Amino acid sequence: MPEPIIPRVARGEAKAIEACVESWGRLIWSIARKYTRTESDAEDLTQEIFTKLWRNAAKYDPSKGSETSFIATLARRRSIDWLRKQGRRPQLEPMTEEISNLQSY
Repeated sequence: MPEPIIPRVARGEAKAIEACVESWGRLIWSIARKYTRTESDAEDLTQEIFTKLWRNAAKYDPSKGSETSFIATLARRRSIDWLRKQGRRPQLEPMTEEISNLQSY
């Protein structure tokens, strides 16, 4: 039986990181997409989730659950944090043509 991927990620093995992306990329993308409005936001959030996963891989404890559960939980929590952070940001609207013309003077 092959060694679980997350402990290998925790050790910084490049092949493990590739395997992680291949194994759970769709899961993480689907969770990120659920919490975002645009694909661009989902891409940013997916990247943040993978970064958090790589930084926290050493916290994985197989006695507490599967790798998939660990990743899904981490992704969901990071997505909720991201959503809360977005709620604190002012919603920016594109400049109208009128305002845009005024700024050119």
